[in-house]
This record gives sequence, C-alpha cells and structure tokens, in this order.
Amino acid sequence: MNHGEKFYAWFARFFLVLALLVPAFSGCASKQVRKPEPSLESIRRLPLVKHGWDMPSVGWMARHPETVEAMPFDGVMADSFLRDRVFSDVELETESVRAVLEPYARTFGDRNRWDLLLLFASHGDTDLSPPGPFEDWTVVLSNVERVASEARRAGFKGIAFDNEPYGKNGFAFEACGERSVEGCAAQYIRRGKEIMETLERAWPDAVLLVFLGPWISVTAKGAYRKPFPMLGPFFAGLEAGRRRVRLLDGGEFYGLKTPEDFRKMTQKIRAEWPDFYFFLTAEQRERWERSVGQSFGVYDRKWGKPEKGRPLTPEELAEKLASAWIFAEGLVWLYTESHDWWGEKGEKTKLLPVPAAYPERIRRLREEIERAGKGEKEARLRK
Repeated sequence: MNHGEKFYAWFARFFLVLALLVPAFSGCASKQVRKPEPSLESIRRLPLVKHGWDMPSVGWMARHPETVEAMPFDGVMADSFLRDRVFSDVELETESVRAVLEPYARTFGDRNRWDLLLLFASHGDTDLSPPGPFEDWTVVLSNVERVASEARRAGFKGIAFDNEPYGKNGFAFEACGERSVEGCAAQYIRRGKEIMETLERAWPDAVLLVFLGPWISVTAKGAYRKPFPMLGPFFAGLEAGRRRVRLLDGGEFYGLKTPEDFRKMTQKIRAEWPDFYFFLTAEQRERWERSVGQSFGVYDRKWGKPEKGRPLTPEELAEKLASAWIFAEGLVWLYTESHDWWGEKGEKTKLLPVPAAYPERIRRLREEIERAGKGEKEARLRK
C-alpha cells in the first residue's frame, strides 16, 4: 500500500470511528460543540496558510511570485515594517502604508489568495511599544484604520495578529498600575472592542486570525493566568465589537498531534472553557461558538520530551496537518522553525533550505483529502 492509499484508508477509518462515537460523546458531557459532524467535503476546502521564522516580506513576495505560488499553501503571513508599528504611538501616514503594500497589490491583488498581513502586539526588534490601556489610543486606532483600509485595497484576505508580546508586555497586571483587576479587565475589553469596531468600519469582510485565544489568560479553576492575564479580556472585547469580520481563534496548541488530540481540544475550547471566561457577558458566552471560529496552528517540530525540538519528518507533519484539518474552522496554519521554505531567506534566518520531500508530501496530502472528499460526497449521493 503506497502513502496515498494509507492516508485514504486512515481518513476512512477515522470518520467511521467518529460516526460511531459522536452519539456517545453527546451523553458524556453536559455541553457539546454544536459544529456539524466534520466531513471530508468541508475539510478539503479549508485553506492552509504558512508562517514561520522564514516569513517573507511583502516586497520579497512581489519580487518572487513564482516561488510563492509554487509552494503548497493557499496563503502566507506577510511580513513588513508595519508589523510592530500599528500598536504604537507612532502615527502611520496613508502614503507610507500604501507604498509598503503597493507591490503586493500589483502582483497578487487579483489572485484571490489567502495571504494575511502580519501584525504584532509588540516586538523586541524595535523600541516601539503599545501605549498602556489607560493611555491615549487615538494613534493606535488611526493606524489600525489606515493599515486595514490599505490591506483591503491591496487584495489581502485579512490580518494575522500575533498577540503574544515579544517586547513590552502590555497585557500584564502591571500595565494597569494601582487599579483594580476588575477595572483593568474592563479597560482591556474596551480597547479590544474599539479595535474591532475600527476594523469593521475599514474592512468589514476581513478575516482576523488571533494567535492566542482567551484560554491563554484563564486557569482551569477560573482564575487569571500569568504572564498574559489581560489577553483574554482584550479578545473578549474584539468579539464584543464584531459584526461581520471573521474572527478566528488561532489555536496555538503546538503539542497536538492525533485526531483525538484535536477533538478533545476542540471540545474544551468551544464548549467547556468559555464557561470559565468570567470576563464574558452572558450574551457573549451564549453566542461564542457561533461568533468565534476555531482554527489551529501546526508546529513543525516535536513538542514535549524526549524529542522536543526535533524536526518532524514529512510523514509526521502530514499526519499532524491532516488531524488539524478535521476539526479546524476558517483555516489551518503551519508554523515552521526548522527550514527555509522560500529559498532566499536562509541568509537572514540561518535556516537550511527545506528538503523537497516536505512540500511534496503536503501536496500529496491535499490530493488525498481532495480524492477522499470527492469519494465521500459520491457515497452520500448514492444513499
């Protein structure tokens, strides 16, 4: 049996088991995910977006469109000097933002790709940092509006927001000074709502992928968790201001591997943990599953002992991607630290070129999902 046949059989076995277990799951938990039973027909339409240490800049992508489109991805998280300047007190001019994104508009603007413009909450590469939650956010909101408007004009699909602060931690208790925790959380909710309302005005059909969901800020006992206790309230504010924007929890759980791992995590994130998000209103908690899509990030290295850090083999990576595809909504994103996938970024990142076996294996996986999805659809039509 070749690799393609193995994966086809693997998918078939998994969905047979899933069909048998779904009724049992509904009797084991007080609340269940309302997402319809996953199907290969729906999975094969989920885009795959690339991110990693080799992240290409907007300019580099425009100069190498053949390289970008030769890889087995529907989109890329595009780097630029905008990434750590939006959430700062330095105002961005429309002309400078447009100049950064214009090469993308000329090259990819009409190709209907899933490219996302990458923005950071803060980054250690610059001295820029976001204002405190009780400081003036006029410049931040202006930056969000201008960058969103220009990214929409250029043809991007949306924004990838890495909300983990790599520089100044603006989501710690210390950012609120002597104020109460409750007052601190309320202010972060307000700021998140302002950001989303600004995005809604500038780009209402955008996709907003946020790497870390509210779960990063809450313990299993319903208490704030360090080091980012205020990321949860900020995310809650984003949801409170959402009307049309597609808000996706990035699902940065890099240790997940098997379909069962992803099934259990989906159940927790979607149906169980929102009950512990004490910063949500009752209305938000009731609509959470419908309002926030659940995506997943897939890491290209081993997670956990004894092999932590070892690059996954092509087959291991394919299995992990396939498992994520089954339960993800919106998209699946691949985060890589092992190789340079673009061929000309290695000098900067010190990464080795990706062996051909990796992109080839992802292409075969997508072909296997496509074939299995068509077979599933045909089988249903025959019933």
